[in-house]
Amino acid sequence: MNKKGYIFCEIARGEVEANVVYEDEASIAFLDTQPIARGHVLVIPKQHYDDIFEIEVRQLEKLILASRTVAFRLRDRLQADGVNLFHRSGEAAEQTVFHFHIHVIPRKEGDHIHFNEWWATKAISSNKPGLEQLAAELRKT
Repeated sequence: MNKKGYIFCEIARGEVEANVVYEDEASIAFLDTQPIARGHVLVIPKQHYDDIFEIEVRQLEKLILASRTVAFRLRDRLQADGVNLFHRSGEAAEQTVFHFHIHVIPRKEGDHIHFNEWWATKAISSNKPGLEQLAAELRKT
């Protein structure tokens, strides 16, 4: 296990305090200590998996369902107008805690969080023939 994942394992085992907002047999969700928005939640599996490449499919399914439950709570209790689900796997993707987790970020109209601005200015350009070739490559089994 990567040392950078220990804190989430400790939270999952109840050894380190966290502001838990949801828990079931497979997952636990708690407030992020460095939130992008009020109510920003991290949803983690109780069992350790470093990233998307390691997590078992059944555990991932349970985590997505837990994330959905948290999203409904953010909508209903914080009057969020929407949510972003966000995940990083691997150092190249800027993963910093190596225990699989999903960020559930509540959004409100006018909150000044602008992922689309980044996309508009940083997205790589692509052409249709290049996309068709790339899609064909990714379809190969």
